[in-house]
Amino acid sequence: FSIPLPLRNYLHNSVCFYFIACARASDLPRFVYFFCLTSLGMEGITSEADFNLRLHDITSYHMNWINERNGLEERCSKLQADSNNYLNTIDRLQGELEALKREITTVSEKERQARVKNKTLSSKLKAEEDEVRRLTLVMEHKQDHFNHELRKKERETKQHRERLSKKIMDKKPEKGWKKVQVGCS
Repeated sequence: FSIPLPLRNYLHNSVCFYFIACARASDLPRFVYFFCLTSLGMEGITSEADFNLRLHDITSYHMNWINERNGLEERCSKLQADSNNYLNTIDRLQGELEALKREITTVSEKERQARVKNKTLSSKLKAEEDEVRRLTLVMEHKQDHFNHELRKKERETKQHRERLSKKIMDKKPEKGWKKVQVGCS
């Protein structure tokens, strides 16, 4: 088991500060006191003022380090929360994407079916238009034939009238008979 270097340094410094505080408050052996001073980089301190100044510097450095570490932990916590939010957003968006893909597939299938139905209806419409055109031509042909037959019958009727009128005129007695005209105008 190995303690990470920053934690090891922090623990060492904390223990040294504790021993220095104890040494100043009591009669801790001088070698422990000097060992702690040396390990904190305070060798060569000769006066109490130098010691207090150096101890203040180290304490300030230590407090700055703790504040920085706390700031980094807070930032790490925020980044972790942001990361979790991003992952949740990604999951939600992926779900929405899948739903949209399914919807697109459904709409595409409906569109394809509508195109097929449209094509079928267009074919039926064309067939119906062709049938109407054919029936119209048949009706026109029958109408023409009927008109032709009607004109033919009218000519025949006219000829029969003329003949009838001529025969009536030929058989007419000399007196008392009026000329009879037969006809339907």
